[in-house]
Amino acid sequence: LQYCSIERQGMCVWHIAVMDAKLNAQKNGLKNVEFFDQDVGKFLSMNRNGSANGSDIHTLVLDPPRGGIAPKALKRVIGLGASQIVYVSCNPASQVRDAMVLEEAGYSLHKFSLVDQFPHTSHIETVALFRKRQPATSGSEANLLDLDRNPDILDLPDIDDRRF
Repeated sequence: LQYCSIERQGMCVWHIAVMDAKLNAQKNGLKNVEFFDQDVGKFLSMNRNGSANGSDIHTLVLDPPRGGIAPKALKRVIGLGASQIVYVSCNPASQVRDAMVLEEAGYSLHKFSLVDQFPHTSHIETVALFRKRQPATSGSEANLLDLDRNPDILDLPDIDDRRF
């Protein structure tokens, strides 16, 4: 990430998590990262294009609370028109609900994986990669988060891979 020329933005409603993220970015020498102590819905209502600096968004990484993304916030996220959305969830039921909305909005599930972060418990994390069915073409530079060019960034099995 430190060699990437594009800006990264992160937000969380928990002030301590934002402070930790800033500290980690500083420790790792990341200069192109900005963090906001704010709810994603409020942030998007104040920054209509989804970016504090007005740039286009290629990849969104969503990791909402157990209840999923608030419906209004999800509509705003969809309105950003990102080429791909990585959706991490600790509640598969809310992820499925939100996935149906994403599907209706023109995104399709490209990859899906289960992650057992808490062995010997009933909790499971899911990671889903959604891609816009008709992605907008852009003349932008190579993006380190472009999963077509760098597929190892998100090493998930294909949907029809029976390993999981």
